[in-house]
Order: sequence, then C-alpha cells, then structure tokens
Amino acid sequence: INAEYGGREIYAPKDEELDLDAIINEPPPKVPMDVQVKIHWLTIEGSMPAIPDNPALEESQLILDAPTISLENVETANGVSAHEISREQQLYFKELTSKCISKDPQVRDEAVNSLSSDTGLAAILPRLSVFMIEGIRVGLGESKMYYIQYVLSMLEQLLQNRSIRLEKFLHDLIPSVISCMVCTQICTRPLEQDHWAVRRTAASVLAGLVRSHSLGTNQLQSRVIRML
Repeated sequence: INAEYGGREIYAPKDEELDLDAIINEPPPKVPMDVQVKIHWLTIEGSMPAIPDNPALEESQLILDAPTISLENVETANGVSAHEISREQQLYFKELTSKCISKDPQVRDEAVNSLSSDTGLAAILPRLSVFMIEGIRVGLGESKMYYIQYVLSMLEQLLQNRSIRLEKFLHDLIPSVISCMVCTQICTRPLEQDHWAVRRTAASVLAGLVRSHSLGTNQLQSRVIRML
C-alpha cells in the first residue's frame, strides 16, 4: 500500500478468510476426560513390569543411561545366581556391606538398622543374600561368633522391611540360620563367650522367616520342623 504522504510504503498482512459454514458443520471436539490418579507397580522383585504405564525397556535404558557391570564371573553361594547391577548399585552394595560388618558400633548399627526401611534393596537383594550366606559360612568355619552375629542382625532387620521378599533365597538362608543354631562350635572360647545368645538370635530369625513366608502351598513350617 503506497502512502499518499511521506513517500513511504505500508505493508499489511493479508487476513485469512474463514468459512463460517465449514466451522459450524464441523463435529464438536471430544469432551476432555476428568483428571484421575491411579497406582501401578514400578518394579516387582527388582524388574520393571511391561505395562503401558511404564516406559519401554529401550526408553528406560536411554533415560537412565547407567553403565552396568556384569557379575557373571563373581562367585556365588549354593547356586544363588549372579545378576547385573548398575555401577551406582554396586558401589552402594559395597558401602552397605562394609558398614554392616564395621568394627565401629555406631557405623554398624546405622547401616544394619537402615535395612528395615530401605526401599531400594530389591535390586541388590540377590547379592546381599550371597553376602549373608557366605558370612555365616566363614563365621562358622573360622569360629568367628561376632561375624555370625552381624549377619543375623542384618537378617533380623531385613525381615522387618515390607518392600522386599526373601522367598527366592529361603532354600539357602534357612539352612545357614539352622547351622548357627545347631553347630557344635561357633566360637573359640565357649565357656567364656555367650554363644547361647547367638543361637537364640538365630532361632528368632528362623521363626521370623517361617512366620513371614510360610504358606499352605510351600509347607515351609513342616519342612523346617523335619530339618530340626
């Protein structure tokens, strides 16, 4: 558009013409759904279920972008298979287990007590069970009663954690705990050291395992009674 005065040109955008009939005849948009809140499992026994609410495996790996360390070459106890955990989980496992057997009572108590409420133990639970089984084996083999007590304390706290389940490891944990009860010698000076306290703790842990995992299908209680 040429201006009559000033010798300047004015540029005006061309408005799009709308067809009102087409707009009137269009179907109405869908009514938006009400806001809803629902719950779903993020992980079950350390594995993310394949449901529409969770991202696909490839997407989750891209989101996490965490390097994994294969534990296939690490020794396992009594057939408990190794699994892959992230580098952060491996570091956490090493720090947790080292503190649970620390010589510092305050550090040890804090680490052991955290096992009863930590909701992130599912991923490292297989490795943690191997650690406890091997700990009892070494403690009994070398008559290190204090080491056995540390491991039994860990099991006591794990039994109070409602976010994990120990069914997959009972066939290894229960024989180890029973060995702490009936083993002939669990310390080097049985007349001076209170090995009966450790045996009572083992009996309490065994009762907790049976009480929390005994079902009509697995007949756990009757099987444990036969073992004793």
